[in-house]
Amino acid sequence: MIIPNSAPAAPIAGSRVNTPSRLRPDCAGLDDTPASTIDRDKLLAHLGRTALHGSISRNFKGAYRLVVDKETGKKRSVPNLYRIDSEKLGRCEYVMLTSKQYASVMVIDVDQIGKAGGHPENLNSYVKGVIWALVQHGIGPAWAGINPISGKAQFIWLIDPVYAGKNHTSRNMELLKATSHELGELLDHDPHFAHRFSRSPFYTGKSPEAYRWYCQHDRVIRLQDFLRQVREMAGQSQHIKNKRQQFNSGRELINAVKTRREEAQAFKALADDVENEINAELDQYDPELIDGVRVRWISQGVAARDETAFSHALKIGHRLRKAGKRLTDAAIIDAYEHAYNVAQQQG
Repeated sequence: MIIPNSAPAAPIAGSRVNTPSRLRPDCAGLDDTPASTIDRDKLLAHLGRTALHGSISRNFKGAYRLVVDKETGKKRSVPNLYRIDSEKLGRCEYVMLTSKQYASVMVIDVDQIGKAGGHPENLNSYVKGVIWALVQHGIGPAWAGINPISGKAQFIWLIDPVYAGKNHTSRNMELLKATSHELGELLDHDPHFAHRFSRSPFYTGKSPEAYRWYCQHDRVIRLQDFLRQVREMAGQSQHIKNKRQQFNSGRELINAVKTRREEAQAFKALADDVENEINAELDQYDPELIDGVRVRWISQGVAARDETAFSHALKIGHRLRKAGKRLTDAAIIDAYEHAYNVAQQQG
């Protein structure tokens, strides 16, 4: 990756104050100030959860316990949840920041080995080049966690919350998956990362491999815009050394270009679909809306009530945010209940 010669742009609202390390390419443009208690409280507030599923160690089986179902009498596994204000949460080296039905952050695990030390300057040189470019484009991570022994890292971006129904699918979740994949490819991520248990920014123990965490800003990104910028960056990064960009023949190159074009068209259609649904002015022309609600279907005549309600509540939330109005719990709950009742009436 070519590191830009131009000076970094002026600080954006929501950024931490620039320190000398933020101006240095060898720190990837990242602030080297350790995260504070206030930073962690802000992150917890953004997560919007009262409790988190945590794991004391990498033995994730220990993150669950068996209970007897009162109705069936059978044992079932349930997660160990820790209140966000509990000291026990600090004992968990791993935590689930997202669930299959709700996500307010995007976590990318970078398995590229750097140097020992646990600071931004110890990141893998390729990773530093990509992060520097992201920071220069104003889309750098909100949090950076670095392994003090290996230099591996995890990065967190704050996003507008996305929801899914009980079937764990929605167009917004698919958009999040597409964005994570595209960003992960750019960072040469660990493709086997489950995007569930990740290193905890709230860990207070003394594990020698505990990640060092650095809060960069508290800006919330809009997935559609973020995906577009990441793809633009990827298209400009011809000088990134990446084995996936090496081709053995002209035919292989042609097929790769064709595949990327098809992926780009699919991502664009997905992003445009979400944007179109958010646009309130189009509602009056949409024959599929019932009382302003687009009903999702499991099968013919059977409505997906939860998915419909989640999707509609998210759409209303985006509209309120875009109009500069307060995003109150009452407004979201009313939208959810309205959509749920419409779906129930229809199927």
